[in-house]
Order: sequence, then C-alpha cells, then structure tokens
Amino acid sequence: MYLFNREYHTDTSEEYMTSLGIDAETRESILRQQEFEKLHSFKQSRQQQLDTAVVTISTGKKFDADEASISRMLGRLYREQNSADDTLVGWSLYTDPTGVKTQITLAELKEAYQLAVDNMDALWGVTDETN
Repeated sequence: MYLFNREYHTDTSEEYMTSLGIDAETRESILRQQEFEKLHSFKQSRQQQLDTAVVTISTGKKFDADEASISRMLGRLYREQNSADDTLVGWSLYTDPTGVKTQITLAELKEAYQLAVDNMDALWGVTDETN
C-alpha cells in the first residue's frame, strides 16, 4: 500500500501508476520503499519469534530458548565440560518464577541447548515466501 495524492493505493503495476500520474522515478522509489518495509517486517517477526522461543526436552521440562538463554546454556556447558552427564546443576526453567532454580542434569541442559540452537537455525533458515 502506498499514499499518493492523499489516497491509498495497492496496485503497483506500471500501467496503473502511470494512469495516476506517477513518473518512473517515483514508481521505483515507491517499490523500493515497499520492499524495505516488507523486509523490515519480516525481520521484526523473526526476532520476536527468537525472543520468545521455548523448547521442551524429553523429560517435559521447558527452557527459554532466546539468544541470551542459548548463550547462558553454552557458558554453563563449557564450564561443566569435564563433568558427567548426570551432574546436577541449578537452572531457572521457563516455568520457574524469576530467581528460582530447579535441579537438572547436564544431559538435560545439553538436550535443551541442542533444541534451542536447532530452533534458532530453523528460524534463521526461514525464507520470505511472499516474494
């Protein structure tokens, strides 16, 4: 949609825009602006999906899977890289009130991390199907 002479229009065909008195340069400018807005909207939507992502592991526990949480998971896994998978660690789950930690195993954290990264990869791999 674009505004021209105080009216909104949706037809971007050259014939229609020419009939409105829109010259080629203005038409190209309108089309570039629409493409920019479409891309911006797509990126905002994808970022919102990343910011609110949650993954559920095989034991039913839910983990925040936003980019900051993925980074925290990786940091903890790096710190515990020489620990056994059954080592217990405190972790604030998606369902926990702020500041409350649940005891989980490193195996559970590894699974949550993998699911979170897979989810992020899937979101970043989404193509804009409206083109």
